[in-house]
Amino acid sequence: MKAIKSLLATGVIAISVLSSCGNSSTNNKGVKTTHSLEKFTNDKAAQKQQLFLRIVDESQTDSSHVFVAKSVFEQDTVGVKIEVLKGIKPGVNGQGRPVEDGFVKGAIKFSSIGAESDALVKSLATIFGLQSTGVFSSTTLEPTVFSSNTIEVDLNAKSTYSFKLFFDNTVGEPAEVFSTLDLYKRSFEIGEKDASYRAQLISALEGK
Repeated sequence: MKAIKSLLATGVIAISVLSSCGNSSTNNKGVKTTHSLEKFTNDKAAQKQQLFLRIVDESQTDSSHVFVAKSVFEQDTVGVKIEVLKGIKPGVNGQGRPVEDGFVKGAIKFSSIGAESDALVKSLATIFGLQSTGVFSSTTLEPTVFSSNTIEVDLNAKSTYSFKLFFDNTVGEPAEVFSTLDLYKRSFEIGEKDASYRAQLISALEGK
């Protein structure tokens, strides 16, 4: 954790948060969207991948919102379940500096939805040019989450929130990626910090 915090303590974090456009309607029975599925990536050869997932279903627990997000890679549908805790505190103060409470392990959790999650792992391995078992972890992944926001996350608002995720793995240091939850466009995106974390990310998603 100290190593993770030191990565953020050396500079100002740029924040991009859209203003609220209203309230979304969710309940514990779930909300489904009618959006068509977009491409998982627009450029398989990009040095830094920006991965897109469309939120197609949403439900609530007492403490979280649970999203099912999917997209398409080549001929396969890829997807994952993403659970986001309610009320994630801001990780950046008014001076643009990270704060201690910005780090929360498991504030965002990832779990398999079956064959489409396995396809996600296979697709990433193909994009990265790496070997993989092609099987998503059977246990829930709970990365350390840094909230790159100056306001508390409100999952009932049609707003956009940014995070850094640090996935534990058996290959090396935590796999660091950027993520964006857009509750207006109904999407979840994952952006690479750089290609050096690719093997670690695959290892994390496989539960290794």
